[in-house]
Amino acid sequence: MLARENNLLKQKIRELFFPLALVLLLIVVGISGLILIEGYDFVNALYMTVITLATVGYTEPIPLTPRGKIFISGLIISGVGSAAIAFSTISRIIIRGEVGTLRRQQRMERERVKLSGHTIICGFGRLGSSVAKELSRLGEQVIVIERNELLKTELESLKIPFIIGDAEDDEVLKAARIVAGKQILALLPKDADNVYVVLCAKELNPNIQIVARSEAQDSEKKLIRAGAHRVVAPYKAAASGLVQQLLRPNVSSFLELTVGRLGANTSRGQGLVLEEVVVGAKSLIAGKTIAESEVRSQTGAMIAAIIPKNGTMIFNPSHTEEITSGATLIVLGNLVSVDKLADLAK
Repeated sequence: MLARENNLLKQKIRELFFPLALVLLLIVVGISGLILIEGYDFVNALYMTVITLATVGYTEPIPLTPRGKIFISGLIISGVGSAAIAFSTISRIIIRGEVGTLRRQQRMERERVKLSGHTIICGFGRLGSSVAKELSRLGEQVIVIERNELLKTELESLKIPFIIGDAEDDEVLKAARIVAGKQILALLPKDADNVYVVLCAKELNPNIQIVARSEAQDSEKKLIRAGAHRVVAPYKAAASGLVQQLLRPNVSSFLELTVGRLGANTSRGQGLVLEEVVVGAKSLIAGKTIAESEVRSQTGAMIAAIIPKNGTMIFNPSHTEEITSGATLIVLGNLVSVDKLADLAK
């Protein structure tokens, strides 16, 4: 599929290149002939060539000699038909909007080549499209792999780099720059396909973070064994959320309030945020305990958990817990306080 997309792109370039090259060649021949045979200056030679190829019937700027008339007759016989075909081809390409499509594809190709530290989303279904739109809105680099060509128009409208092809194909994953990617999301409808994507991704980039979708309960273990770091089960999560809302509505409301950066309508400094903050090597709080860092008094944000480099989460850490370099802090607060803490942790 990817090879076919590349072939179509090359075909469109050829369709546009040859008519333009032919018109340019005819103009060069006409100008050169009139300058050599008639002694025309460049401007008059250009003018005479253009009106000849365009068959507009204007009078020549300088009367032609017999040799010049023979040359122009030959230019008309050999060139006018070719020029007409060339102009017709160029007009057809422009009218069909292929020039705009070509430019969009070239721009997308340039963006794809530059991708680094990005997220690869395999599958642009309901879950994949929602994730792609949200990550793009948050300023994350994203590329989508989707086999359904009918979704091409929607992907183009979102201005998100994409590849029409099979995510199980190594060449397609390489084209999505998996070697430079940060994480890959296997969100295909079939669990077997997601297992294969996980295996391919693990082989091509052992360091990439892999999140996979699972529909069947017994597939979760297979995905983990294949190399997925996390497995999401959308329908199980939806059922759990619904039960939580029915049995514990206030807890559910609190959790909804503290998920991510809420949304575009949340005003700056209002609402709660549950966010990850990585402690830098040169951070002023690295090597200090929570009490010594005075994070709460300086920023207003609360450290809900600490995840050291070994990956063991320390939930609700005590004030004597040390904040080590490279650790990830799970912090709770409003947007302003969390940003302050993030600056302090750099």
